[in-house]
Amino acid sequence: MAAAGNDSIDISVTPVFPASLPDVISVAASTSSDRRAFFSNYGPTTLVAAPGLDVLSTYWTSDNAVTGYQYDSGTSMASPNVAGVVALMLSRAGTDTPTSTVRTVLERSVKYVGGWVKRGRVDAYRAVRDIIPAKSSTIALNAIAARSGAGFVTTGALFDAQTASDGRAFGVAAKNYTGTGMLADVLMTFKPTGLDAGSLTSANVTFRASAIVGASAMYWVYNNSTGSWDLLNNFAISGGYTTVSLPLGGSTTDYRKYFDSTGACQVLVRSVLPSRLGYQSYNLKVDYATLTLSQPNLGP
Repeated sequence: MAAAGNDSIDISVTPVFPASLPDVISVAASTSSDRRAFFSNYGPTTLVAAPGLDVLSTYWTSDNAVTGYQYDSGTSMASPNVAGVVALMLSRAGTDTPTSTVRTVLERSVKYVGGWVKRGRVDAYRAVRDIIPAKSSTIALNAIAARSGAGFVTTGALFDAQTASDGRAFGVAAKNYTGTGMLADVLMTFKPTGLDAGSLTSANVTFRASAIVGASAMYWVYNNSTGSWDLLNNFAISGGYTTVSLPLGGSTTDYRKYFDSTGACQVLVRSVLPSRLGYQSYNLKVDYATLTLSQPNLGP
């Protein structure tokens, strides 16, 4: 680890050492508002940033007598911040943690602050939290139905969508929507118990679905904050079964909006066969569906 330097230059163009060495974590200086400090070096080879402007620190005089504290600035003030974060990570995960693991977690846990630094500003909480692998749990499907009030005809039951590759599936017969095509909706509900949605680091829905050749599908999740459906993804769906794994959001998602007061999460899968391909009858089938949740492992 090394300070990136205080010449306000792009060190990918004008290297400085040891910060520009390939295995070194080079540290730029940021302000309290997560902007680049005016003096700090920068660029795509500057890996992370940390506070380095007007940092309160102990101060030594030329005769090595401690005189107290002083505000100082520089990437040499920023890099000890990162060293401290790494020390905290190792204190939790153990000093035998591979360097590559520490570096990967440090890089992934940063806050993005702009293109002037390769990864972002270090986030001590997330880095220390994430150095221990998250705990994952798989939630079975709690309920499955056609979209309420749409008048779809269904076949099968909840059990048929809870067990994979058993020859049974929950199905919804597509209906003709003039100008759109043949459309079918499947509404899936997951209801984990004892969930703290605010602590989730990731959430993924995995399901096996089948429609008709030429159909496309859309993936929606109900947003309880806005009272509307969020369209999160589109994907192709063929005549045979396709296994799809899709996230509820990204690394910055507040997952609480996708779980209601009872802990339920509603996912809607819609298949559409465009009218240009003809109004052919088909069933949208779901053979198996689960919700996988990851939460920080906050044990010792």
